[in-house]
Amino acid sequence: MRIAADWAAAFPSLGVGPAAAGSPMLLRRAGPVLVGICLERRSDPRSYRPTAFVHFLGTAQRSIGLTGATVPQQPNGAEMTVRVGLHEREFGDAVARLRAAFPLSLDGDLTVTAVVQACLALAQREAMLWEPRMAIGLLELVVLVPAMVGNGDLAQVGLVEANRAIRAWGPDATADLGPAMRELEARARDPEALRQVVEAEVRRHRLSKVPTADLQTG
Repeated sequence: MRIAADWAAAFPSLGVGPAAAGSPMLLRRAGPVLVGICLERRSDPRSYRPTAFVHFLGTAQRSIGLTGATVPQQPNGAEMTVRVGLHEREFGDAVARLRAAFPLSLDGDLTVTAVVQACLALAQREAMLWEPRMAIGLLELVVLVPAMVGNGDLAQVGLVEANRAIRAWGPDATADLGPAMRELEARARDPEALRQVVEAEVRRHRLSKVPTADLQTG
């Protein structure tokens, strides 16, 4: 497929992964963190929507979720889709706009600190655009990724910042997400169990051939 090949050429550190509901996916894995781009097919087959995302492999899930889904933005703030018939003309602009919109590197080095900071920012966006409970997948990454790599200090910082954000979202958010945050705190104390889940998820989602990158602990 020419469209997927063009995106793969623009992001050479990503590899073709299993399709999501028929939509091509380009992925790479850094430890428990999966980052990628889904070329989402629309109900109108004349266009597609490139969506960058991050996914935590330390939680068993039936499918790869588009956590923190981010699409290119037009100058007026509207979401940008790419018309299939004009792909060659619009593709380059979509690549540049997607890079600018997504706070995690899709082809550079990944550090645990960058993951925490980016996922906190994405969680704030999700809570404001939708509702606070939509941010829990991102808060998992904030707390559990540093715990998995042995950076307990950063895991504690992530937990504090996540709880501070939840309190700022209001009392309903605190009540709704309080139990989930206590569960995350407990899971952070058992990184070996998290690593076992990651290994099982790599097998479940057939990710063994997806390109890998080092997740730097700083």
